[in-house]
Amino acid sequence: MTNSSIARRSSALAFGSVLGLAALIAVPANAQPDIVGSWSTSDGEIISVEHCGGGFCATVASGPYSGAAVARVAGAGPEFEGRVHDPRNGKSYPGSLTLDGERMALKGCIMEVFCKTVQYWQRAG
Repeated sequence: MTNSSIARRSSALAFGSVLGLAALIAVPANAQPDIVGSWSTSDGEIISVEHCGGGFCATVASGPYSGAAVARVAGAGPEFEGRVHDPRNGKSYPGSLTLDGERMALKGCIMEVFCKTVQYWQRAG
């Protein structure tokens, strides 16, 4: 192998390493949809979604049910499945949170067959 072929090979390896590093920087390690944050309900309450355990917990942050848990879900998104809780009647149901841009749908199921979207939340600014 000649010195010029070694130099070309070293340059190619260095260039490839730089491209690979640039690709890692450009794509976040955790590219799943981000549901963490504050969400506004249609009746003006604020819901806080935070990491908990291996998933996410949604808690009412304002209004008459402040402090009440409303969901515990997990998944990679855009649909996060788990349990939803209705603080008005104290009952929990299988359900999900589904992220669609700056909007999230809360769905609850009765007998795991009859499912209905019961609320839409907007990301709070």
